[in-house]
Amino acid sequence: MPPRQVGEWERFVGAAVRRYRDRVREWQVWTVPSLPHFRGTASEYLALLIAARRASQAADPASRIAAASPPGFDLAHVQRLVTQAPDAVSIVSMAPSGLSPERWLRPLSVLRERVLRGAERPLWLEWTANPGLDAAALVRAVAVARAGGAERLFVIPQVPQVDEPATRVLEALQGLAFGGYLLRGPGVYALVFRAAGQAALLAWRTGDPTPLEVPVLPAARVLSLDGTAASASMDGGIRLLLGPLPVLVSGVAPEVVEEAEATLRQRGPLLPVVPPEEDHSQAVEVNIRPGRETVGRGLSLVQRMRGAAPLETVEVNGEAALRIAPGREAAFLYFDVDDSFLFFNDGRFQVSVTVETLGARAPQTLGFNLLYDARGGYRFTPWRWVEPGQGWMSQVVSLEDASFATTAGWDFAINAGGNRREDLIIGAVTVRKVAR
Repeated sequence: MPPRQVGEWERFVGAAVRRYRDRVREWQVWTVPSLPHFRGTASEYLALLIAARRASQAADPASRIAAASPPGFDLAHVQRLVTQAPDAVSIVSMAPSGLSPERWLRPLSVLRERVLRGAERPLWLEWTANPGLDAAALVRAVAVARAGGAERLFVIPQVPQVDEPATRVLEALQGLAFGGYLLRGPGVYALVFRAAGQAALLAWRTGDPTPLEVPVLPAARVLSLDGTAASASMDGGIRLLLGPLPVLVSGVAPEVVEEAEATLRQRGPLLPVVPPEEDHSQAVEVNIRPGRETVGRGLSLVQRMRGAAPLETVEVNGEAALRIAPGREAAFLYFDVDDSFLFFNDGRFQVSVTVETLGARAPQTLGFNLLYDARGGYRFTPWRWVEPGQGWMSQVVSLEDASFATTAGWDFAINAGGNRREDLIIGAVTVRKVAR
């Protein structure tokens, strides 16, 4: 892949759609473009997509074409597709690999509001979950996908067997549409689903247990995943003790639905509630000082990534720092910028990264570059040499096309893989944004 002749590909798609039109309505043009079987460029993929759409429509006007789904929430990829080939994309497909359902909320919101911009298309989510996927994560994933407007959710690997409590909760949500949500503080997710004459609340908390009072109708039911959800009857309501296991309340009172719908209208799509001390939306910079006790303000280290550098904490002039050992082809230190500070930049801000390193022992013996989430995909900056010296030195790297959409679970990485004779020692990293 890709085929050498697009015309041959188009004829093949037309023949396949005609042959299976009675059984197959949706066709995806490739799954994950980063798989080694596909060696084409973005423009070559667009040509295949356009040809497939043309052939499928001629063979079966009711058919739909789903675009490929790169790993992560690759919003720049979707933006490129819907901008350059808007008529070829029937279905947008995304693959939030390894991300918890709560981390889908911001990308799904940005997708609707800033990428598609009202040009609604069906959305498919292909979730490669972490090993040991449990029923609670599955229920949360279904709820978040529904709240984000997803038409389908594919889970990989498939859950071997969904236990009876989770099955009852999922069945109770069948036929109910997402109606809005309640704001009840950081870590609390309270989603309302409704249909004619019925409404339900699905709620959980990603943190310490917290109480939630819910006005209900006389025939209300509480369904929990473990059968032990704490609930206490009140006058016209119940009290829940929310934790990581979702709890479903069927038969909530009309005022719950009204509040949820009003919140959705006034605040827009569901987003995580950020505590004031973790809200960096008004900051002009975020930073981190990695060491024995890493201190970060809006910038964090991402651990356990493939190709991550072997790190060692050292002390320099009484201050803790990180040393990246040389001798590896790839030695990356990964960082994630807090989403409240910057997410899917899309040209709104000029972004720079300042890296504070210890001076080199000799000229051109020590250096680094950045690998960062850009509008056209992850890309490297030019290599930078660290000047000789005894103390700390700062280098500012300007990123004209930074996206920082946490596409693969991180925003940028410091690469020290080219060093052979010296260790790169990092004292601090700062990310700064300036509105264009």
